[in-house]
Amino acid sequence: YQRRVRDHKALEEDHKIEPVGRSDCELIPALFEKVGTDLPKLLNGMFATVVVDNKTGHVFIARDHMGIIPLYWGSDSKGRMYVSSEQKCLVGVCDRVENFPPRCYYYGPPAMGAVTQWYTMDHWVPAPFTPGAVEEVYDRVYNAM
Repeated sequence: YQRRVRDHKALEEDHKIEPVGRSDCELIPALFEKVGTDLPKLLNGMFATVVVDNKTGHVFIARDHMGIIPLYWGSDSKGRMYVSSEQKCLVGVCDRVENFPPRCYYYGPPAMGAVTQWYTMDHWVPAPFTPGAVEEVYDRVYNAM
């Protein structure tokens, strides 16, 4: 996990997770165990995280909704998966390197596969296009000078 979990105390309380140390990031594996792939929806802030599910051997990878924290993944000639916050760590090791997309998570075997979008901007409504609007704005700005 990279960065800070701003609301880690509230998450620990809400999901009855007892912290062992003082790190705000230690709750990530325990929280994943409780909520699964809904994990990124609960995290407040910018993040990139990888969790290995010891029960299934699957890997969970998630990135924040804006893609602020860099995250790359790749695979070598044997199909082994690699994940890093720096692309240069994967060059020379991987045959294929890609930017892990923001707003998405991957859950599955440790091999590159299809990602799922966890965040949608359904609160955003595009404004209807009004013919002549661009010209009107231009005229108003021009006349205001």
